[in-house]
Amino acid sequence: METNPGIFSDEYLRRIITDTGENVNVDAKRPMAFDDASEKAGLAKDIAAFANSENGGWLVIGKGESKTEPGKFDLEGVSDEQAASFETTKVAQWVNSRFSPEIRLECRRVEHDAKSFVVIRINEFHDVPVICTKQCNDPDNPRKPLLGIGCIYIRGTNAESKPLQTQDEFRQLIGVATKKRRDDFIQHFDAMLKGRPPIDKTTDQDRFNRELEKIRSDLHSQEHYSEDSGYEILFHPSTYQEERWKELAEVKQFVRGHAIARPEEFPYRQTEPTPRAWGIADSTYEETWALAKSCIFYFNKPFPEDKRSKLQRIRKYIREDTEQSNDSTVQEFLAQLENFRWIEIETALVTFIKIFALMRRFVDIFEPGEMIHYEFHIRDLRKRYLFSFHTLKHGRLLRPEYREPCSAPSLSIVRTYSVEDIIGNWQEYCVDVMSRFFELFPGVSLSRDGLMEWVRQYAGEK
Repeated sequence: METNPGIFSDEYLRRIITDTGENVNVDAKRPMAFDDASEKAGLAKDIAAFANSENGGWLVIGKGESKTEPGKFDLEGVSDEQAASFETTKVAQWVNSRFSPEIRLECRRVEHDAKSFVVIRINEFHDVPVICTKQCNDPDNPRKPLLGIGCIYIRGTNAESKPLQTQDEFRQLIGVATKKRRDDFIQHFDAMLKGRPPIDKTTDQDRFNRELEKIRSDLHSQEHYSEDSGYEILFHPSTYQEERWKELAEVKQFVRGHAIARPEEFPYRQTEPTPRAWGIADSTYEETWALAKSCIFYFNKPFPEDKRSKLQRIRKYIREDTEQSNDSTVQEFLAQLENFRWIEIETALVTFIKIFALMRRFVDIFEPGEMIHYEFHIRDLRKRYLFSFHTLKHGRLLRPEYREPCSAPSLSIVRTYSVEDIIGNWQEYCVDVMSRFFELFPGVSLSRDGLMEWVRQYAGEK
C-alpha cells in the first residue's frame, strides 16, 4: 500500500497513536530527536524493515512501552525541538544514503491531548526489496556495526526489526515481491482470454504527472521560471479528466471569476494569458502560473532575492531609510550582503498563503467528497538566510533573522485532502506548510499562532 499520511485525517493518525501497540506494521519509540547517530541507525533499521513488509508500516515517536505494565504504552509526547528534527527531507536523505532502492516515507506531526507526536509513514518497496548499502558503526564502539552493509532488514514475529536470516524469512520476502508481478500477469492474462485489451495499469496520478511534464516543458523558457531553484507548487483533483473544460475561453473565465485580491491580485488578470494546447499560462510579477483544461494549477517562482536588482534595492533601502546607516553593524551587513543567499520572510509567507487561498476558491467547483492533491516543492535552500524588510519599520537593522542558514537542500510536502477538508481547514494546512518551511532555519521563532495571524490577515479576517 503506497500512500502518504496526508491522505489520512488527523483523527485516523491519532488512532494509530492511541489504539495500537507494536506489531508487524506498527512500532513505537520513546521521545527522541533525529540527531543522535545510534538512534538514527535504529530508526533507519525499523524504516527499512517496514519498507520490506507487506503494506509498509508506521512509526510513532513519543510513545514507549510502560516500565511497570508490560504490553501497555505511555503516551509521553515529544518536545517542539524533537518534533522539528523529524523533517521529512532530512530523515529520508539520511536513510536513503544508506539503503537502496529509495525508501518512500513521510513524517507528520500530530497533536493529541495537548502533546505532540511524530508519525512516520513508510511505504512498501516498489518492486525490489530494500538492502543496506552503507555501514554505520556505533560512535562509542567503532567495531560495533549498527547497520550492516548487505543486510536486508525485516519485521520479526515479535514485532522487532532484524536482519533476514532464515530460508522461511527469505521465501516470505520473495513472496511479497513476486506477488506484485504475479497479480499484474494474472490480470493481463485474464483480459486476453476474455478478448479484452490488456489492462491499463496507468493511474490517474500517472496521467497528471505526464501532463505536468508537458506543462514544465512548455514553460521552462519563461523569464520567471526555474527548474532547480525557488518555489514549485501545484494542485489538482485526484481524478484525471483531460478536459474538465472543453474550451480555453472557459479556463480564462474561470480564472477571472476565482482570482483572489488580498492583499494583491492573484493570478494577475491585467495581462492576457498565453494559450497553450493544454490550457493557459502567464508570467507576471516574477512568477509563472498555468491552468490546464484538466484542472492542474501550476505555479513556479524563482527566488527573487537572487536577482542583483533585489540586492541593490536592499542596499539602497538600508542606506536611505535606516536611521543607523552609519552603524558598524549595518556596514558589516552591507559588506556581507552579496556573500550570502537570502529569503525574505514576507515573500515566502505571502507565496504560501495566496496559493492556499486560491485553492480554497477553486475547490468550490468540485463535487463533495472529491479528493484534492497538492504539492509544495521549495528547492535550493541550503545556506540561505532569512531576512525581513519589516525590521526597518522602527529604525532597526535589516539583517538575517537567524544566525545560522538553512542546511537542508530542499523541502517537499505532498498532501491529499477532500474538498470538505480544504474548505474547512485550508488555513491550518497553510500554517502546517509554513511551519515545516521555517523549521528548516535554525533558531526560528515564528509560532503557529503568529503564522495563523498572517493567514487571517491575508484572508481579511483581521
